[in-house]
Amino acid sequence: METWCKLGTCTVLGNFKGTMMAKNGAFSDTLPHRLLLDQLADEWTILVLAAVCDGPTRFNEVKRRVVGVSQKTLTQCLRKLERNGLVGRNILPSAPLGVEYMVTPLGRTLSKPYEALCEWTATYMPEIAKAQKRFDKFAKRDPGPGNKMQS
Repeated sequence: METWCKLGTCTVLGNFKGTMMAKNGAFSDTLPHRLLLDQLADEWTILVLAAVCDGPTRFNEVKRRVVGVSQKTLTQCLRKLERNGLVGRNILPSAPLGVEYMVTPLGRTLSKPYEALCEWTATYMPEIAKAQKRFDKFAKRDPGPGNKMQS
């Protein structure tokens, strides 16, 4: 199994940490890399990109495909993706006006990393489910300081 750290020197994670950390060693929430990563890894971005990846898709169709997202949250997500050049927007000259969204060439560069993440989740979901079950079982017995026991 390949490791990220060799002889105490991080390779992949070290590069990640180097671009994400401020001079004081904190993972600063003001660095551009951190802000972009926060969006790419948020709750809705992958699902929204998947909803528009097959071609131009109208707003309401995106909303139907991404079950559970509110109109406000979807609007915010699409605006951030558009601002970052990952999604394009086309205003349709219909009555009433319509808008359709599509993944840009830059946005398509995320397909391999996202496919790798999806493959990882499919591969390790059984192991994750076991860990969750162990944690939940332990949490019922020993909820930790300040928490009440669950029945």
